[in-house]
Amino acid sequence: MSRCRACDVILNDYEMTRKSSVTGEYYDLCSHCFSYIRHDVHSKERIDLKDISDDVEESDDEGLTDWK
Repeated sequence: MSRCRACDVILNDYEMTRKSSVTGEYYDLCSHCFSYIRHDVHSKERIDLKDISDDVEESDDEGLTDWK
């Protein structure tokens, strides 16, 4: 059993296969937490293990308020 490094939820099989295509190190991030860095990293993953619940919409400063 592996947990997300950021939020500590249990990772599913697909999330546990996601790793850096540069260093080969596993990210150990759930799909929600990975969505924040998705466009900043190069990754490899086992698409055959992907489930519909792994499709997370990108978070755009979710919950933040623009204070004036």
